[in-house]
Amino acid sequence: MLPIGTRVTVKSVDHLGRLKRPTRFIGRSGVVSGHNDDGMNELTGLFPGNVVRWVFGDEHLEVA
Repeated sequence: MLPIGTRVTVKSVDHLGRLKRPTRFIGRSGVVSGHNDDGMNELTGLFPGNVVRWVFGDEHLEVA
């Protein structure tokens, strides 16, 4: 898990959906705002115009 407050960029969306992966998130940046029970990072940021929260593992993020 990355520390809360870390600025990151999404580099992979392989864990999101199997049929329609939201590839528009790749390259978007945000801030780690929390953690799930399973060790995933909650990411808050601007994703296609809206402030939303998504969950990503460390391997899917790059520290900005």
